[in-house]
Amino acid sequence: MKSPQRIDPQKWAAECADIFMRSLEADLYPPKEIERMFGVVKSTEPEAVGKLVFNVWIGLWKTDYFQGREDLTRVLLTGDLPKWFEAKVLKQIKDVKQAGGYLGYYLLNLIDRGFAAIPWDYELLDLAKIQSVMGLVVDGSTVTPKQVVLDASFQPCPIAAAAGIPLVVKKLQGKGTKSNVYIISRMMSEPLIGLARREWSYGGMHGVAPQVLAARRDNVAFEPSDWYALDDFEMEMLDDGPRRVTRDDFVRWAKSYFKPDSRIVMEAKFPEGQAVRVHGLVSNQDLNGRNGSATGQYASGRVGVNLEGRNAPVAIRPNNLSVVP
Repeated sequence: MKSPQRIDPQKWAAECADIFMRSLEADLYPPKEIERMFGVVKSTEPEAVGKLVFNVWIGLWKTDYFQGREDLTRVLLTGDLPKWFEAKVLKQIKDVKQAGGYLGYYLLNLIDRGFAAIPWDYELLDLAKIQSVMGLVVDGSTVTPKQVVLDASFQPCPIAAAAGIPLVVKKLQGKGTKSNVYIISRMMSEPLIGLARREWSYGGMHGVAPQVLAARRDNVAFEPSDWYALDDFEMEMLDDGPRRVTRDDFVRWAKSYFKPDSRIVMEAKFPEGQAVRVHGLVSNQDLNGRNGSATGQYASGRVGVNLEGRNAPVAIRPNNLSVVP
């Protein structure tokens, strides 16, 4: 098998499922083409749980409790294979008992040992588990929050990459909503060119833009406020034409941005360890004037801060924090 780090989860899951199904079809244990038993840590001992589970898989497949490669690939991508296997086995046991049938050696053995005895190979299973993160759907001139499943087909957003933000995008099939402005074209502008490349240019003779998914590769949520902040940064940086853009440019810009509560702005202005001072609080005035440091945690438009004299971090709005040189 190829190294899992070199292929995306979809391909990795499909390859695992194909190898396992060929082993089931040949009734061959252990599979010759994989070092570890599919789903379970491999062992060649005569009474190994892996061999037991393999034979239970065969029984499930031959009695149509799952449909082969497609089902296995899907469950691998959700990371639910152990629970799915247990549910299928319990359903088979219930059906056999209701029909007055015989459970057979492998099912009886598994019942005796219990599902907790199965040494699931989570190292392998996690390689196939697909990554999902809160991102956006960009459609014409609007952005809408959406849970996004990341794979190898996403590509970096140029202005975000230059600003040190791991934002990636992916076109969806079909056309999106017709609009006077396609904001994805502006966002996909190349800083050193000043414009979006042809494949990201829409409107007029270039036609209607498709819907586009946008999400961060580092598994951090990317919200509409982040999009609008990045869009404002892009317009300010490239207003006078092409130029080189760096993370330092974004940090300098973020420090004076008039909407400081988007996550990407808080990350730039209040990175982990940044010394700060609290001011202007109304409900917790005893905290005003205290010094502290940013924790690197951001949520609901607030910055996590470790303050002098407090045992736990406090979430404070950016407008109530001053950077201490």
